[in-house]
Amino acid sequence: MRQILIFMLSIFLGASLVSLAEIVGPAVVVDGDTLEINGQQIRLFGIDAPEAAQTLPLATGGQDFFGRGAALVLRSLLEEGEIRCEPTNKHDKRGAMLATCFSGKTDLGAEMIERGMAWTPPEGQSPYKKLEDVARTKRLGFWRDQLERPWFYRRRKQFSAGSDAPKGCAFKATVDRKGSRIYFSPWSPWYRKFDMDLARGDKWFCSEPEAIAAGWKSPLFLMSSIVAGVYNP
Repeated sequence: MRQILIFMLSIFLGASLVSLAEIVGPAVVVDGDTLEINGQQIRLFGIDAPEAAQTLPLATGGQDFFGRGAALVLRSLLEEGEIRCEPTNKHDKRGAMLATCFSGKTDLGAEMIERGMAWTPPEGQSPYKKLEDVARTKRLGFWRDQLERPWFYRRRKQFSAGSDAPKGCAFKATVDRKGSRIYFSPWSPWYRKFDMDLARGDKWFCSEPEAIAAGWKSPLFLMSSIVAGVYNP
C-alpha cells in the first residue's frame, strides 16, 4: 500500500510540475490581454482589457476602437525574441491558461494596468490593484474617459446576440479559407459580418469553453484589421 501511495504521489507531483512549467516562445497578440505562444492561447493573469470591437463615440462623429488600441499597446511591449510566461494553473471562462508573462524584465500585465490600458477584473485577486489606483488617480489611458468595462460589454453583447440565436446559443463557428476551425464570440469585431450557413458545416455553440472543447479556436488579432480611428491615449 505504501508503495502504491508513493507511486500515486509521484504521478501527481510530476503532473503538477508539468502544468506549472514556464511557457517560452515568440508571441502573437490575440487581444489586449491575451497572447498566443506555440499555438497555445494565454491570458494575462490579473487584468481584463477591452475587447477588440469595443468603441466609444467621437465628438467629431464616428467611433474610436479603443479595444484595438489596447491590443496595439500590448503588441508594442513585446520585445523581439521570446516571451516568458509563468502559468498560475488556472484558466479563464473560455479555457485560456492564466499566466504572468514577461517581455525581458517587463511584467506585461503590470505594464498594461500601469498605463491605464486594462482593468483589474472584478472577480478574484489581482496583484496589480495598487498600480490601478495610481493609474485611476492620474487618469491615465482609459481612465480619462468613462468607458464600459469589458465584463459588462461581453455580458451585454451575449445577451443581445442570444435573442436571435437558436436556443440562445450565440457563438458562431466555421472553417475558414485556410481550413482553420474558428469561432466568433458575440463581442468579436467580425461577429456581425459573418453569416451562418449550416449546410456549409457552420455550428452554433452556447459558450466559448464549449466551442474550444469541440476543437474551435478564436481568430487572432490582425494588424491589417485596424481601422483609422484607434484609441491613442
